[in-house]
Amino acid sequence: ATAVIEGKVNTQILANAEALDVYTASALLKAHAMTGDLASVRRVLAALEGRGGADIDGLEVASWPGTGADSLLKPDTRCYNIAISAAADSKALDGLELALQIFNGMAEPTRNSGVALQKNIVSYNALINAMTSRGRHEDAIHLFYKMKQAGVKPDKFSY
Repeated sequence: ATAVIEGKVNTQILANAEALDVYTASALLKAHAMTGDLASVRRVLAALEGRGGADIDGLEVASWPGTGADSLLKPDTRCYNIAISAAADSKALDGLELALQIFNGMAEPTRNSGVALQKNIVSYNALINAMTSRGRHEDAIHLFYKMKQAGVKPDKFSY
């Protein structure tokens, strides 16, 4: 299916499903995150996960070509980190809970690079920052030590 978006002077932008990849999806996630549109971040992530048709904040998640369990287009750690950061930085009351939900859905860090959705230093730092900014200092310290136990080396942002 080809979608057409009408421009200002009858120009058309044709959607090209072949151009949809994890890089363009990450850029879309980042754009929504930068505008603070947490609902759109959740919908894009759901579309990448192949959950087309689901209802998020009263809007249906679009079905994207090439997504789903057996597809080639799958969200990677960067996509999830963008979503974690957007949720953690949002002013929404449930922002931290959403960030935790996304974080907890990711695999623990391992030396096996074949696992695409592993927590990494960015995942931990985003959540630690969100916890400290909301006054949950003990939770942040606990997560910091959990990160170290998982073998993720803290950086200057962690400290």
